[in-house]
Amino acid sequence: MRSAIQYALTLVLFISLWSACTPNKQSQQTANPQDSTLITPLQPPFMPDYLRGNAAAQQDYLAQNFWRNLDFTDTIRSLNRDFMEQNFADFIFSLQLCSTPQAAQTAVANLCGAAQEHLKAYKLIVELAQKYLYEPNSPQYNEAIYLLFLDRFIADSVLSEAEKIRPQAQKEALLKNRQGTPATDFSFQTLDGGTAKLSGLKGLPVAIIFYDPECDVCQGVLQDFSSDAVIADAVQNGLLTLLTLCVEGDPADWRAKAQTLPREWTHGYNAADFSSEQLYSLRSIPSIYLLDAQGVVICKDGADLQAVRPDLEHLLGLTPSEAPLPHP
Repeated sequence: MRSAIQYALTLVLFISLWSACTPNKQSQQTANPQDSTLITPLQPPFMPDYLRGNAAAQQDYLAQNFWRNLDFTDTIRSLNRDFMEQNFADFIFSLQLCSTPQAAQTAVANLCGAAQEHLKAYKLIVELAQKYLYEPNSPQYNEAIYLLFLDRFIADSVLSEAEKIRPQAQKEALLKNRQGTPATDFSFQTLDGGTAKLSGLKGLPVAIIFYDPECDVCQGVLQDFSSDAVIADAVQNGLLTLLTLCVEGDPADWRAKAQTLPREWTHGYNAADFSSEQLYSLRSIPSIYLLDAQGVVICKDGADLQAVRPDLEHLLGLTPSEAPLPHP
C-alpha cells in the first residue's frame, strides 16, 4: 500500500515533468515510425494556462487527455504491443491519481472512445485492461478501475454480443464482496461436527484463509500465518479471529490438515457452496480476505501474508492510519 506522502511526491513529479513539456509538432512530423523511440511514453498533452496552480485539476486533465497525441488509426503505433503496454501501464497510474471517481471514469471513456477508430486497437485495450487490472498477480491489479473499463466494453458497440459475455461475467464476479461492503454470510462445518456461520464471528476483525488441503501453495501460506508472531499475539489476546475455510477436497483430508494448525484458530469446511461461486468469486486458491469487526470487507483475494500484511496491521491498529488510495 502506498502512503499518501508517496502519492503526493509522485504527483508533484508528474506535474513538474508535464508542465515542462509541450508537444513538438516538427519532431512528430519527421519521426520515423519504425524508430525505437516508439517505445517511449506518449508526449503529454499541452496544459491550458487556466489549470496551472491547481494540482488536482492538472492531474485529472492529464489522465483524461493522456491518449490525445495518439491516432489509433496509425496502427504502427496503436498495434505495437510494447508501445501500448508501456503507455497503458502509465495510464493506469495516472488513473490512480485522479481526484474523483468521476474524473477517472471520464478518462477511461475517452480512451475507449478514441480506440473505437480501429477494431484491433480497441481489442488490444480490452486485452491489456484484463492483463494489468484483473490478473491476480499483476502489481497494478485494481478492481475499481477495471470495473470502469468493463462498463465501457459492455456499453460500447464495438464488441459482439458473444465477445461481451466475458466482460459481463467478470463484472458480476467483481461486484461480489467488494471492498467496503458487508461480506456475504455463509455457514461451515466445524471440527466438532457442528455448524457455524461467518456472521457469528462478528465483534472482532476476521482473517479468512480459503484453501485446499492438497495445495502446496496453500500449505506455505498456512505455515506463514502459523509462524507469525504478530498474528499469534493478536489471536491469543482476543484481537483477531482467524478462520481457515477448506473449500476444496475431501472432508477427511480437511480434518487431517486442520488438526495440525493452531487450536486457537477457527477451522471450517464448506466445499459445496463455494464450488459454484454463487457466494464468493475466489480468483485463486489460496485466497485471503480481511473483515473488520462489523463484517465489512477490508481486503480480498490476497495471495499470501505479505500481500495482506499492511491491511492486517492497520486493522489491528499496529500502524499509523494511512489515507485511502483514490480508487474510483
